[in-house]
Amino acid sequence: AGGAGGAQAALTALASSGVGEVAIIDFDIASGAANDYVTVVRACLAVPQRVAITGSGVSDANSWRSSTAPLLFIINYHPR
Repeated sequence: AGGAGGAQAALTALASSGVGEVAIIDFDIASGAANDYVTVVRACLAVPQRVAITGSGVSDANSWRSSTAPLLFIINYHPR
């Protein structure tokens, strides 16, 4: 819960659970604004156990979820 703003709390809780590594994989945000991506990436970077952040693509043009506008660039590669 909490949308992108809840990322810090979720990642901190995961890291505090005793896991050795924390990663965000196949990262996309349905109808996310650019600031949502910044919020999640900063939250992940703040976790010392972070090992990786990977995305599921660059442009909605190539996304299997293109109808939800989940990636950093819209279909014509313009930034959000």
